[in-house]
Amino acid sequence: MVCSYAKHHLPNYGVFDEFRYFKPGNELHVLRIRGVDVAIAICEDLWQDGGPVAATAEAGAGLLAVINASPYERDKDDVRGDLVRRRAQEAGCPLAYVNLVGGQDELVFDGDTMIAARTGTIIVRALQFVEDLVVADLDLAPGTAAAAERARRRDRSRRARPERHDHSPPPHLRGRRRTRRVDHAGCREATRGDGRGLSRPGHGPARLLPQERDRAGLSRTVGRHRLIAGCDLGM
Repeated sequence: MVCSYAKHHLPNYGVFDEFRYFKPGNELHVLRIRGVDVAIAICEDLWQDGGPVAATAEAGAGLLAVINASPYERDKDDVRGDLVRRRAQEAGCPLAYVNLVGGQDELVFDGDTMIAARTGTIIVRALQFVEDLVVADLDLAPGTAAAAERARRRDRSRRARPERHDHSPPPHLRGRRRTRRVDHAGCREATRGDGRGLSRPGHGPARLLPQERDRAGLSRTVGRHRLIAGCDLGM
């Protein structure tokens, strides 16, 4: 399965300058994988209130997967842990926080991947500054036709509206003059496993064009977010 997702919240502080170059998105992508609805978010979407996290809860997803390139800061691991716990509770489902590890110019990405249960408890957490693989058994709620029908009813009763985006730093950075940077020679620039896509063994990736999703009834609006439902990969 192949899909394109645009971040809802584009940071414009510290080492980040994304809002100058990119346009924010307002679509929540939910992929049904082996019977489980998996919602997708990227990095800053988790740090800001509302947005994809709130839409994930409204869509009734069974898992929220968040991919990140979050650079190292002193004591940021504690802030991340608290954030992941809180967002898992808000999303109402387990949350997989996957972060890059390695170096890019003067930035160091420290990993610290973790998975939280829907209650906010951190189930497993990877090491920092090294490539690491974490495995966890999760009790994931299956996607249901009832949840899809509720989303479709909401779609018929409201129209998607543009979202107001907050480009200010998250609370843990407010009041600072700049984001802390560190230099770390010899860091690897790639992390094994963090960038892999989802596909069925023996099958190539599947792509649905927007018009095909609309004809198949796979596009719907959840709150202010357009929800893109993917193919069911379970067999």
